[in-house]
Amino acid sequence: MATISNYGFGSGFGISYFSTSAEALDAAYKSYLKAGPGYGVYDSLFIRGQHSSIVNVFFRLGFIGVVVFIMFFFHILSYAEKYKNDKNVRALTPVLLSGILNISVHVGLESPPFLMTIAISTGFLLAAISSSRRDSVCIDG
Repeated sequence: MATISNYGFGSGFGISYFSTSAEALDAAYKSYLKAGPGYGVYDSLFIRGQHSSIVNVFFRLGFIGVVVFIMFFFHILSYAEKYKNDKNVRALTPVLLSGILNISVHVGLESPPFLMTIAISTGFLLAAISSSRRDSVCIDG
């Protein structure tokens, strides 16, 4: 809804994705009262938030952000396919794919443990691709 109300540009960073409308807060408080002790209002509000980084990027950056986010990983994976004969690229590609899966099912771009997984795996794979490219230029050149 935030993306549509901003004409596809998303809500931007710094905006809470927890709903602060009176209806959402009222529903959270009512569910808190029904559940009894051990269940907090925060838990009810968190359930209403995004549980996927792809949805979160769509919420924050809109249509353009999702396209750039996904194309970034497709571009890296296309280079990994091109240099798949390098043993380091072959070993690190599944690590990147598991990092993408990890942030796809969590809001990993806003949670440091999940963000580290994708950042480190992306960096290692890019370094392996760069090394492989350098080696192939030296051999061909």
